[in-house]
Amino acid sequence: MQNVKKIIAGVVVAAATATGVSTMAAAPAQAQIDSGQYWYSLWKLPTYEFVSTETVTIANGWVRGKFTNLPIHPTRNGGYIDDFGTRTTFWRAGDGYTGRRDSLFAAPMQARLTALRNGKPRSWASAW
Repeated sequence: MQNVKKIIAGVVVAAATATGVSTMAAAPAQAQIDSGQYWYSLWKLPTYEFVSTETVTIANGWVRGKFTNLPIHPTRNGGYIDDFGTRTTFWRAGDGYTGRRDSLFAAPMQARLTALRNGKPRSWASAW
């Protein structure tokens, strides 16, 4: 009888362990855009005509600048921001993030977050 109890206890522990491991493995991987200072730049597609740029700070899941104050939603590859019918999606590229801005009201745009160090891009080539 005592052996049966040990076997049942072992099966329960094994089942609980297997369930916990599979639950942890099923959780989606999430990345986030690293905190810091960035240049936030936009270009019109397909001509790559320059639209705007501003210095922004990313901290605690928010992108904040002179004209931008929006929460960042993490995704597998980076994150996205929503702003009145416009979604800008970013993914890691070089020393920053690149992405696409899609709008219900305007043509799509190329977006770029270039990491800054001492107020300047880490690589001048990556700023363009």
